Parts: sequence; C-alpha cells; structure tokens
Amino acid sequence: MASMSAVMKNLYTFANLLVQASTGAVSQWDVRSITNAYNWAAYCQKFYEVAKGKSFAVHLDRQIRSITLLLDLPGQLELNLERLKDATYILTKKILGNPATTDKLTFYIIERYRKAEDPQQIEELNKICRELSAEKDWKEEEQNTTSEIQEKQDHTVLVNTHAQILMECLHHQFLHTADMIRFDKYLKDMLQRICKGQHGWNIILKFLMLSIPLEMSEAQMLHIEKGLLQFLCDSSNDSRLWESDAYILAQLSSRYPQIGRSYLNHLISWSRTLETVYGKTELGTFYEWRYTGNSSMLTAEDQGKDSSGRGNHSKSFEALKKRLYILAQASVKTEELVLETLTDLSQSSYFNIWRDLLKKLFIT
Repeated sequence: MASMSAVMKNLYTFANLLVQASTGAVSQWDVRSITNAYNWAAYCQKFYEVAKGKSFAVHLDRQIRSITLLLDLPGQLELNLERLKDATYILTKKILGNPATTDKLTFYIIERYRKAEDPQQIEELNKICRELSAEKDWKEEEQNTTSEIQEKQDHTVLVNTHAQILMECLHHQFLHTADMIRFDKYLKDMLQRICKGQHGWNIILKFLMLSIPLEMSEAQMLHIEKGLLQFLCDSSNDSRLWESDAYILAQLSSRYPQIGRSYLNHLISWSRTLETVYGKTELGTFYEWRYTGNSSMLTAEDQGKDSSGRGNHSKSFEALKKRLYILAQASVKTEELVLETLTDLSQSSYFNIWRDLLKKLFIT
C-alpha cells in the first residue's frame, strides 16, 4: 500500500472533486473531467476494501474526517473511512442533484450506468433518482434563488451607491463633531429619515456590510456600527425592516446574532398568520397554507401580487419558505438557528406549518 501521506493526498483530491460536484464548478466539467472523477471514486472504494479492519483504520478515519476542515465547502461534506465504500454513489448523487450540472453531463452519467449492464448499478441509479425526486423542491429553490439574484442586479447597484454615500456623510460628520452625544442624535435623525424612503431599510442594512474606508479608523466605525445596531433593535417592530432584501438580511443575520434572532422572530410571526385550507391543489396535495391575516404585514412581492396588483395569497407560504431558505443558507450558524427553532415549534402538535417547513427546507 502507498505511504499514508500519498493516500491522504489522493483522498483530498477526491474530496475536492466532491466540492466541485456540489457547486457551480461542475458546469465546467467535460467528459474527461467526469471520467477522472469516477476513477478517483473507484480508487477510494478499492482503498476502503484494503483498509477496513486493519489496525490503523481508526487513526486513518480521523485523518479522513480532518480533510473536511481544509475544504471550502458550500455545506457540510461528511467524509470518513466508512463512506469511501460508497464513493461512486456519493459522487453521482452530488452531480445529478446539482442545478449547475449540464444536460450533457447528466446524459453521460445515465449512459455510463446503462452501459454497465449491472443490475446493482442500475438499482443504484434508480435509488439516486428517487432520492433526488424527493428533494426536487430544494433544487427548484436553488435555481429560483440564482435567477432572482440576476434580476435584482440594478436594484443592488442603487442600494450600494446610497450606502456608500451614507458612509461618507457619517464619516464627515463624525470628524467634525466633538460631542458624541450630538453625533448620536444626528445619526438617529438621519436613519429615521432614510428608513422612510422606498429602499431606505435596504440602504441602512447594506451600510453594515461595507468595508471600513481607509480614512476611517476601526474605533470610528465601531461607534457608528453600535448606533446602527441600536437603531435596528429599537425598530424591530417595524415590519418593513424585516421585509427588506432577503439576501442582505441573511448575510447580516450571519454576522450579527441579534439581527438573526429578530428577523427569524418576524418570520415565525408570519408563519402564525397562515392557516390550513383543504382541497386539491395545483401541486396535487389535499391542503395548502394560505395567508388570511392583515395584508399590510407583507410586501407586494411576498404576497405574490401580479402586475394588476391583485394578491395571490396562496403564494405567501412559498415566499415565507424562500426567506427561511435564504436565511438558513447564509452560514452554518443561521442554518442551526432556523433548524432548531422550527424543530422546537414542530413539536407543539402532530400537524402544523413548522413540520411542513422542516420537510421543505431540510433534507433528512
């Protein structure tokens, strides 16, 4: 058997390929790339057969687990000695479950399994397809999210520009105001004016994501940041704040736990306004969650209003799910926050909206 360092280098190569298979990088793969990936998967499976039951297996397992700490992952990649025996299965599922996978690549994989003429491999492919079918909602959410980011590009540029202007104004005022109490009052007054505008809350939130300008000290920025966070806490009952751009809110929730908790509390309050409506739906189910509360709580976008301004409240569950999804995807911490909160709430009864949200958002 090769030296331990050589083996770990090879396993690290396969782990990196799994990361690529899970991200947009897979769209750049061609037949040569996919063949190479499957060759590495086969290597891992053969290595497992050699290593299992050996005296060094426990130490080797710890080494393999540590590989994941060195990878830049979109989510958690659990790799250990035992999972190496299913390397081909894991690779195939990662690729076929990735929205970025090209049709050409998908066809190649299916043909690869078909030409093997091995009943076990055919059953493996069928199993993967069944599992991915159950995860279809998640896949569609990923595609929709990517599409929306592109559509909101112009809006993002506008918000970024105004956030930069706000930074310059506050920095100038900070430098020319000796009395910090007076500056804090100026800051609060300005924020109150800004948040009343159409994109006001987005501008304020985006400000917190800006890098510190070279001419501004860290202490100055921390003072302004403290004032902004206090203003956000004081404004936590303003639903317009929590109906701001979902991507900005998610990123800030990852950085500032107090924002994440307040935002999630708003989303949970939203979920309590949805009631069960029975009857066959377009999706083939026999019930749906429909918004029946005060429509002023939701924005036109979240209510699913069409161009005529009429609200389609059946979409408000989808809007809620989308916001929770974006929040959960922001970081490991926000994912844990959403998962733990929904799990706790779901225990309140056998049938409730939080159980459905858990099924939609988290694949178990």
